[in-house]
Amino acid sequence: LILAITMGSCLGAFIFGYSLGFTSPTLLAMQGDPSLRRGVLFSEESCHGKTVRSSYGSLFVSMLSLGAVFGSLSSGKFSDTFGRRRAMILSGIIFASGYSWLYVTHSWLQAILSRILTGFATGIASMVVPMYITEISPPDYKGAYCVLNQLMMTLGILTVFVCGALFPHELSTYSSSSCEGVEIHTIGANWRLLALIGSIISAIFVVVAAMLPESPIYHKRLGEEDQAISFINTYWGAGESGRSLRAGANLGTLLKNSKATGGEGVTSQSEFGFCDLLRRASELYNPMAFAFVLMILQQWSGVNAVNMYCAQIFQDVGFENTDQAGVYIMTVQVFGVLLSVYL
Repeated sequence: LILAITMGSCLGAFIFGYSLGFTSPTLLAMQGDPSLRRGVLFSEESCHGKTVRSSYGSLFVSMLSLGAVFGSLSSGKFSDTFGRRRAMILSGIIFASGYSWLYVTHSWLQAILSRILTGFATGIASMVVPMYITEISPPDYKGAYCVLNQLMMTLGILTVFVCGALFPHELSTYSSSSCEGVEIHTIGANWRLLALIGSIISAIFVVVAAMLPESPIYHKRLGEEDQAISFINTYWGAGESGRSLRAGANLGTLLKNSKATGGEGVTSQSEFGFCDLLRRASELYNPMAFAFVLMILQQWSGVNAVNMYCAQIFQDVGFENTDQAGVYIMTVQVFGVLLSVYL
C-alpha cells in the first residue's frame, strides 16, 4: 500500500518533469506558429538560414524557473496550513490551469503567463511531494521510496520527449519582416496537443491526490496522534516485514511522547522553525553543506538547459532528427536513476 501511495504522489513529480522538458520538443513549433504572433510586436527578430528566433521563446522557457521560485517559497506555508495532501491537490489544479490556458492561447504574452503559472505549481510540487514521501515511508525503505520521486520526474521528461517524437508535427510557413522575401519553415512538435496532454495528466494527479491519506506527521502537527498511529499501523503493516511493524510501533510511541521532549530529542514540528535550525547549525553544518554543494554542482552541470533546449542544441550541431536524440538522452538518464534505486 505504501508503494501505491508513493507512486500516486509521484504523479506530481511526473508532471514536474513533463513541464521541465516541455519546451524542448515544442519551442521551435511555437516560434514558428503564426497564431502566437497576432497582436504581438516582436522585440527582436533575426534570420539565420531557415530559422527565425525570438526573445519571446527564451522568455517562455525561463518563466518556469521564475514561477518555481515563488512556488517553492510559498510551498512550506501551504503544506503546513492546508496539509501535504491538499497542497498537492492545489499544485495539480494550478498545473491543469496553466496547461489549459496554454492550450487555448493565441498570444505570446498569455503563453508566458501560463508558463509562470505552471512554474508556480512546479515549485510547490518539488517541495511537497518529496516531503510527503519522506513522512509516509517506513524507515527501512525511506531512501528507496524517495528515489522514486526523481525517477518519476525523469520519466515525465522522457514522456514529453516521446510525445514530441510520435505525435504529428506542424509545418509553419511565414515571411520574416527582417528577412523579407525569405520563406521560413519551422518543424516542431504539435505543442497544443502536448499542452492538452499536460492538462489531462494534471487533472489525473488532482483526482489521485484527493484519494491519498494525509501524512502522519501532519496529523501529529495538528495534535491528532491517534490518526498518525493509525496510519502507521494500517499502511506500514501491509506487505511489510515484522521489522517495519516494530518500527511503526516505535514511531507511534515517539509521536505520542514528542510533546513532552521539549528542547531535547525530538521537537514538535509546530515549535521548530528557522531560528531553531540556526541554533543547531554546528551539528547540521556538514550534511547541509554537502547537500548544498551537491545541488549547486548539479545545476552548474547544465542539466536543466539540456532538458529545456535539447532539440535546439542537437539542431544547432547538425542533427536531422532532434526528437529521437532527445529520447535517447533521457532514456540514459532514466537508467541512471534506476541504478540509484538499486543502490
